[in-house]
Formats: sequence, C-alpha cells, structure tokens
Amino acid sequence: MSFEDSHQTKERIRQATDIVELIGASIQLRRAGRDHVGLCPFHDDTSPSLRVNPGRQSWKCWVCNIGGDVFSFVMQNERVDFGEAIKLLADKAGIQLGDYAPMRKAEPGSPDDKATLYKAVEWAEQQFHQQLLNSDEATGARDYLLQRGIEPHCIEEFRVGFAPDSWSWLLDASKNTPYSAAVLEAVDLATKRDNSPGHFDRFRGRIMFPIRDTQNRAIGFGGRVMPGSDEKAKYINSRETRLFSKSDTLYGLNVARDAVRTANEIVVMEGFTDVIMAHQFGFKRAVAALGTALNERHIKVLRRFADRVTLVLDGDTAGQKRANEILGLFVAADVDLKLLTLPKDMDPCDFFLANGKEAFEGLLGEAVDALEHRIRQTTANVNLVTDTHAATKALEQILETMASAPAGSLREEQLLARLGREFRIPNEQLRTKLTQIRNEKKEDRRPTRTSQDDKPAPVKEQRIPRVTELLPLDRELMEIMLVHAELVPSALEGVGPQDLQPGVLRKIFETIQGMELEGMSMTYNDIMTVVDHVGIKSLLVDLEERGRAKEDDAQDEAMVRLSGLLATYEDRRQEPERQQILAALEKQSLNNEEEVDLLNQLIEQQRNRQGL
Repeated sequence: MSFEDSHQTKERIRQATDIVELIGASIQLRRAGRDHVGLCPFHDDTSPSLRVNPGRQSWKCWVCNIGGDVFSFVMQNERVDFGEAIKLLADKAGIQLGDYAPMRKAEPGSPDDKATLYKAVEWAEQQFHQQLLNSDEATGARDYLLQRGIEPHCIEEFRVGFAPDSWSWLLDASKNTPYSAAVLEAVDLATKRDNSPGHFDRFRGRIMFPIRDTQNRAIGFGGRVMPGSDEKAKYINSRETRLFSKSDTLYGLNVARDAVRTANEIVVMEGFTDVIMAHQFGFKRAVAALGTALNERHIKVLRRFADRVTLVLDGDTAGQKRANEILGLFVAADVDLKLLTLPKDMDPCDFFLANGKEAFEGLLGEAVDALEHRIRQTTANVNLVTDTHAATKALEQILETMASAPAGSLREEQLLARLGREFRIPNEQLRTKLTQIRNEKKEDRRPTRTSQDDKPAPVKEQRIPRVTELLPLDRELMEIMLVHAELVPSALEGVGPQDLQPGVLRKIFETIQGMELEGMSMTYNDIMTVVDHVGIKSLLVDLEERGRAKEDDAQDEAMVRLSGLLATYEDRRQEPERQQILAALEKQSLNNEEEVDLLNQLIEQQRNRQGL
C-alpha cells in the first residue's frame, strides 16, 4: 500500500469514472432502490448477487465475498495489476497520465499548491462581488442585471461580480495578499505579456459569474461583456487549470444538487442567466454547460446525480442543431434523456420572466425523449411514401442512433413497431438491420489480439481474511474510522499500530496513520483510493458497510463507542504490567513498603479502568 503524491492522480481518475457505467459495460445492471444489481461475472451467477453503490462508488458480490472500487473491478475483470488498471481507466476518462504524474510536494503559496489556488480564486470572487455591489464603475453592470430581472438575493447567492475595464485592477489589488502574479496566472486570472515583462488581468470590463465545483469551492469564472462593448467574444470562461476543467463542470450544480437528487432529474440549460433565473423562480434543478457542447465527461457527471436529464433548447435552428450533435452520446450512455424546445426566439431566462415557473413545469411535461426527437427531426421534411431515397437515408440515421442504446428494451420494441408502420417495413427486417449495425459497432470497438498467449495472467493475490475472522476489537475500531472520518484523528491519538493484531488491519491502520502525517484527507473514499491491493479494497467495502449497518442499531453515539474502544486498548496495554505486579505479590519476597506500593499501583489502574 502506498500513498505518495500519486494519490492526486488516482483520485482524479476515480472521480472521472462512473462506477455504474464502468461495471454496466461488462454486465447488465438494473436499479434496485439507490443501488444497481446484476449477475456477478466472477462466478456462475443465476440470480443478481453483485450490488453497485453509486453514492459510495463501490461494488460488492455477496457470494464471492469480493468487492471494491473502480480500480479493483478493472483489476478483477481485466486480470491486470493496479498500475495497468490506472492506465486503462485514465485512458477511458481521457486523462493523460503525464499531465498528472506524481510531483514533489508543493510549497504553500506557490502556483503548484492547490490549497493556495483555491484561496486565490475565493479571494478574487470576493473582490469582483464587492466591486459589483459598491463601485460606481459597475453602475452599467448593475443596470444590466436589473434589466434582465435578476434580483439582489440571486446576485448574492451566485456571487455575481464585476471586473473593471482595467489592465491591472486585480493584479494591483493582490499586491498585499499571499497571491502572486504567478498564482493568479495558474488560475487564469492573469496572463503574461507577450513582448514585455509582467502580467495583465485576464478578465476586464465584464460581469463575472463565479464557477463552483460540487463541493462549493470557487474554481473559475465566466465573464460577460457589457452591453455596447465592441469585444467579439460575448462570453469567455476560465481556461483549463489545475482546479477547473469545463468538460467536467456544470454551472450551478453546487446549488442544484440537493433538488436534483430529490427529484432524480436534472435540467440542462445554456447560459449563466438562464440558471440564475430558474433558481430565482424556485426551479432549483437547473444547471448549464460552460461554453462548450455537452460531452461524454459531462454525461458522467449528470448520471452521478440523476437518472433523468432534460436538455432545454432555445427556440432557434442553432439549438436544434446542437441537440442533434450530442444526441448519440446520451443514447449510447443509456441516459433517460428528454428534449424541451422553447417557443421561438426565447431562452429560459426570457421564458421564466414572461410566463413563470408553472408554465415552465408544464412545458417540461411535454418534453420528448431523445429517440422520439431524433425520429421527428429526421423525418420532418421527408415524404416517407414517395421519396424512397430520402426515406431510406432517414431510416438509417434513426437506426444508427438506436444502435448506440442497449439492446432489448421495451422502448426499442415500441420504436421499431412505430418505424415499421411509418416506413412500411416489416418489424423483423428492421430488427435484423438494427442488430447488424450494433454488431458492426462492436467489431469496430473490439481490441485485436494476436493469440491467447497475449491475455494477461491472472492477478496473484495473498489471502485476505474474511471480516468475521478479524479480532472483534480491531474490527470495530476500523468500522468506526471508515464511517466517521471526523473521529479518525482521535483514534490515531489513542491507538498505535502495535496495539492492533498483526495482519491486514494493522497495515490499513498504518496506511491511515501515514495519510495523516502527509496532511491528507482520511475519508473512506480517500482511503480506498490510496490502497492499491484488490483484496484489501474488498475488505474495506465489507468493513464500511458493516459499520454503516451498525449505526441504526447502536445504543451509543460513535464517539462514545470509540471512547470505550480506546479505554479497552489502554487496559490491554496495562495488562502485562498488572500481571507482573500480581506475580511479585504472590512470591511474598517483598517488604511491607514495597507491597503497599505495588498494591497502590493496582488500585490506581483499577480506578483508571473505571473512569474514577
């Protein structure tokens, strides 16, 4: 087990990988409450015994008694070691390992220190926000927001700001702060001059929309030009930085996530003001992409938070074109996607102001699913009876899109029946053509092997004990530490590795102890990411699930239970000394003073054990 700076690389890969999508590519999964279940690929399974928990990004087969995270599934499924699993998942997530290779620990305050970068963006957000609220130069920006109907409480909630039209306003403001020009450059708030030394502000004369991640940390900005400006780019967003990637981020998700999870639906709009206005009217599950078309990485983020996605399109030709460009991605990801087209020449912001929340909810009820939208768009201007060539081409486009979706759904049968009626082609012929397209797609994606000898050898694993084989005291300590990250420091202070039975739990404890020394977070997911042994990952899943299951039945709070465990460990540490005292007293070779001294030691130990 190792946890050097490569933890950052592994954590980025883990977050970029949807565990349901990963496992669902190998076996068919179905939803069962909050989890997904399927037939385990690691034994001859006849009833679904493999359970996937998307919330904790873990999986478990109760028959095989194995489980883990995205890394251990690839290790088991592809029969590779941990290093190869990282490479496979990084490639799948589109992450270049060279860009995120382990680095020396960054100096605090340097452009390589992520903690400093987060603080710098937070500081800049506050500067821009105060400028909007209080500066005379921001009068035009305030007037624009008022004209758009955005109310003060939303300006505050979304921390909207203003960047003065100056080449160095932010840089000048940073001179008495810990944030150097190099730090501001690292978060794309400053840019190096081409032909002279120094930097200049990246955002100038723009209304600023802070972009926050799902942990509500400021990571970047979007800037809108002032009305009447001759700037060509109406909106510009932060470039890619160590904190911000527009392909992994959705604007407003930090404030929408609770409503999204409650409704199990997320609504994707196009602009900052669209999202703000939706929330202003009480429609809380709206987010937006950031200056780029939705892509596969966005879809992974969307699926992590909701099963249903509705894409809101502006009522113009460009909106329809953008929908067609990304439709196949959603279908291939098996996302329950619907499309809502607004009335012509209206965006969501305009619609809410003109019609309100109830009218928008009514439109959502009329949204059509992705494949239905594809059929309508493809056949809109085609005479399916007389224009044979155009009809054939349209049908092929529709089947091509359908082929991206998993086979055998009831929805697929309904669509084939409808296509058969409209195109006057037997259903069986359509089904044969659809299967042919699917097989061609699989063939294109299938990796080539020269021989069976190229197949990786099975991963050799040392035996990891079952959770029931572990010493109960050590097992309960680890369960509490995995479920309650906030209690880990107390556990590390009261117990040392030598207090645990030699074996796997001692190794896990030493790993967590090392993480604390490195200043790392010690949550369950962080520990899973640090551990690279497939068997230990499986054991961690068992321990964490047992710990959570005990929470409802436990008579005492976790802190009280931990205190009892720590007292038991302390008692065990004193037991050898206690036995030595008793042995000395039994020999009756001591004088009265020595005997009294030993008896007092025993009494003091007993008082400590009883908390007196």
